[in-house]
Amino acid sequence: MVESSLQTGNAPKLLDRSLFDRKVPVTAVTLPVTLISQFQKQFRDQMLQMPKIPACKVIEGKTTHKLMLMRSDLHGNAAFKEYLTGKDIESNLSEMSISYENYNYQDALKHILPEGIEIPGGFEAIGDVAHLNLHVNQMPFKLQIG
Repeated sequence: MVESSLQTGNAPKLLDRSLFDRKVPVTAVTLPVTLISQFQKQFRDQMLQMPKIPACKVIEGKTTHKLMLMRSDLHGNAAFKEYLTGKDIESNLSEMSISYENYNYQDALKHILPEGIEIPGGFEAIGDVAHLNLHVNQMPFKLQIG
């Protein structure tokens, strides 16, 4: 979690989206489309699981291979190294940039609200307008929650 003026109680009027920018280490695995199902079954626990970021991506210009984004600790895994032997699979450590657009509502609010401030869950939608009932302790953060 990033320390910000929001967490110290001095809530600014506008949300600084740059607070969400960070680099995430990943293992990028390029493998043939025919091996994806088998690979996913064997290394399901190591797949990158982030909202709004698919773990399997199309590689532009290559119809026979896809890119799998995996957790960074997979790169040193002995079973993974053994799996690579004799297969048309490339693997390398990389960093992926994530920003405000990669967060869902719950994760974005967890990132900016101080510990102990409950994230509003229920709301009423009337057309394009959402109505949230906020508790007293959430009121200083009403603009950011909105």
